[in-house]
Amino acid sequence: MKHIALWMGNGNNEPGWAKILSTVGTVFLVRDGLTRQISTWENGRQTYVETKERAIRWRFINRMFFSFFSALHLTRLTLKHTQWESIALVIADGNSGLLAMWLKRLGKVRALVSLHSDYLPAVGSWHVRCHRRANMALNRFIARQADEVWRISPRIPIGEGHSRNYVVPVYIDDNEVPLMERREIVYLGIPSEDHALDMLFDVARRHDIPLHIIGQSPYLDAIKPNAPSKTTFHGYVTDSNRIKAIVKHCFCGYAVYRNIGPQNYSYYGAPSKSFYYLANNVPVLTTNTAFFSQEIEKAGIGRVVMSDPQQIEQAILEMRDHSGDFFHAINRFRAEWNHSVEHFLAERVAVLLR
Repeated sequence: MKHIALWMGNGNNEPGWAKILSTVGTVFLVRDGLTRQISTWENGRQTYVETKERAIRWRFINRMFFSFFSALHLTRLTLKHTQWESIALVIADGNSGLLAMWLKRLGKVRALVSLHSDYLPAVGSWHVRCHRRANMALNRFIARQADEVWRISPRIPIGEGHSRNYVVPVYIDDNEVPLMERREIVYLGIPSEDHALDMLFDVARRHDIPLHIIGQSPYLDAIKPNAPSKTTFHGYVTDSNRIKAIVKHCFCGYAVYRNIGPQNYSYYGAPSKSFYYLANNVPVLTTNTAFFSQEIEKAGIGRVVMSDPQQIEQAILEMRDHSGDFFHAINRFRAEWNHSVEHFLAERVAVLLR
C-alpha cells in the first residue's frame, strides 16, 4: 500500500478525509492546532490513535516564525512513521507545505497538495499586517510548487493561476446523535465580541433556554457575570464523545458573527463550529459570513440571519419548535454532501497517484 500523509489542523472533520483516503493507501494523519493528535488509517478504518496533547506551549513563537517549528515536528513524525520509505502523497495545510516541498525535492515525496483552510486579511496593527502579508507570500510560494492546490472556500485568494486549483468540500462527520427532545442551545468556539454572545444571553434569559458554552477566552471570562442562570461553561473541550454528550439535547448551534465582511477571517474559510454542529445533527444559526452559509439556508439545515436581536430571537424560537424537521434535513444533506466529498477525493487522488 502507498503511504499518504495528511498534515492538517483541527476543526474540519479531518478523520473523515483520512477514512476515505485510506481505501487507496495507508494514511498517517496529524491534526495540529491547539491540540495535536496522531492517528493511522487503513482500508477505511482507524488502526491507531494517540491521546490528544496540548500544543499551546511556544505557540506564539511558532506563529511568529510561520509555523516552521511545528512543521519540522510534523516532518520528523512522518518520516519516523513511514520508516523513511517513499511517501506517495502529502496533503499539507498552509505553511507546513514548505517542508513537504523540501521532502519532495529530496525525492521522499512523490506528489504534494497545498491545502488552504484559512486566510488572514492584512488588517490590524502594522506588525500584524506585515506578518500576514509575509505569511500570504509564503503560502503563494508553496502553492506554486505544489502539484495541486486545494481550498476549502473559493474566497481564499491562494493558488490563482495554478492549473490545478480546486475548491475541496469539507467532509461532515456523522456522530449518530439520535433525535430526542431538544430544549437547549450550544455555542462552540473561542468567544470574542464578534460572536454576539450578549444577544444569545438576552434571548435565552427571556425564554428560559439553557445554554452550553464550549470554549474559553479572556473575553468570555469578562462576560460570564452577564450570562443567564441556566448557562453551563464547559471550558476548552476537544473530546468528540464529550461534545456529543453535551449537544445531544440542543436544538440550535450558535454561530453568529457581527462582522460578516472581508475584514473578518471567517469570511474566507468555513467556520469549523458549523461542521461540529452538523456532525452532531444540530442545526446551525449563523450569519451570511462564510461561503458555506449559503448551503445552510438552501438545504434547510439551519437559519441565516443578520446580527440583529429580533432576527436572532425569531430564528431561535422557530428552530426550537421544528427541531425534528431540521434533524431530518441535516441527515439528508450530509449524505449528499459527503458523496460529493468522496467523489472529489477519489477523482483527484487517482490523478495524483497514477
